[in-house]
Amino acid sequence: MDRRHEGLVQDVLSVYHDVDQAISRFQKDSGLHCPPGCGTCCSSVQVEATVLECLPMGAEIWRQGREDLVAGHIDERQKQGDLRCVLFRNTPANPDGGHCSLYPQRPLVCRMFGFASRRNKLNRREACLCIHLLQAGPGGYDIRDEAGRWTDRLPVYQDSFYRLGSMALEMGFHLYPINMAFRISLEFLYWKCPDRRRHDIAA
Repeated sequence: MDRRHEGLVQDVLSVYHDVDQAISRFQKDSGLHCPPGCGTCCSSVQVEATVLECLPMGAEIWRQGREDLVAGHIDERQKQGDLRCVLFRNTPANPDGGHCSLYPQRPLVCRMFGFASRRNKLNRREACLCIHLLQAGPGGYDIRDEAGRWTDRLPVYQDSFYRLGSMALEMGFHLYPINMAFRISLEFLYWKCPDRRRHDIAA
């Protein structure tokens, strides 16, 4: 991976850091957290992401030397018509639960799901909260009845998406099924680079 690509990955992670900080503040103030072991959103077949969102995951996959293995799993999923994220790991005791195998590098859509707001056509902010998140929240109130109080503390998805996309227009706005976005990110970062690349980065 050359220095330009490495810098781009770090820029994406910088956006993620800001998003994570905003979500952490919201979680602290509201008391809302994902239910332990919940993987409902991760197992959806409708998750889409941009290639740019997936660059940090692609970088970590490559750092571990697993690019060919992961690409093979993606190809096998495509043959089976399975659109679920190839990096999600189910919990054997709970088919609906599990975890992301590369959680620190997960894409923007994964970070903000259940913990974001959006601007409606009147340019007013609306909370976008997961039903499972609400059900697992502290009792005594319904956060949807206090949207005005909490929504301003949630990061706005459109703002984060456009901030990220503007870093690399050619890969920052087109949405792909999640596994296809992973595969293209791997192709972009590595398979056109010299074989000595891993040694250079490790050094």
